[in-house]
Amino acid sequence: MVWVHTGYFLLQKLIPWSMGYNSCVIANKVDTNHRDVNIRKIIPHPKYKSPKKYYDIALIKLETPVTFDRNLSPACLWSETYGDMENQNFTITGWGSTEDKKFSPDLLYAAVDNFGSNCNNIPSNRNWWGPSDHQLCAGKLDGSVDTCHGDSGGPIQFKLFHTKKEGTLNMIIGITSFGARQCVKRKKSGVYTKVSSFIPWIEKNVWPDEDNMYSSQIVFPKD
Repeated sequence: MVWVHTGYFLLQKLIPWSMGYNSCVIANKVDTNHRDVNIRKIIPHPKYKSPKKYYDIALIKLETPVTFDRNLSPACLWSETYGDMENQNFTITGWGSTEDKKFSPDLLYAAVDNFGSNCNNIPSNRNWWGPSDHQLCAGKLDGSVDTCHGDSGGPIQFKLFHTKKEGTLNMIIGITSFGARQCVKRKKSGVYTKVSSFIPWIEKNVWPDEDNMYSSQIVFPKD
């Protein structure tokens, strides 16, 4: 089976349980090769308590396997063992609200700066009292780029490599969680769930039997 991780806040409104994905060229273009996959199981993190803004992560187990190709590839999950990411620029993607306050029909992307635990000027409240060690913040302080409503659950990542045959392999750093009440505000950043903090929990649920660990194989189409 194939597993997907996302933010649990998003999944509380996901009915019926099915998931669609597109083979996309992430430059405001969407391939017509759309496929739908039923969801077998959703596992929220046991410490997530809505409306609190912590532990916003969940696992999705798909009903049937998917075939990987140059447009649909698995992603790596960042671990602390890979080193410090403080100076690494990241990419955000999503179908969320744009400047006209409408959801995008295309899968959009943008580059953001990593602020680590410096969550610039996001006010604390009874549901969020500052960044935890399992969160990171990113964005553009000039207010030019941000995730917005509808982007929650999507990845913040960086590209490991891209080839014509294999496509793109990304390293996922985090999951879009929440931000300021108004998107793309100067000196405001978005808050993301840091996946490296949840690697043991992910492995425990995806591979409960270490002798029977799932091994995915990328199937590339013949030229």
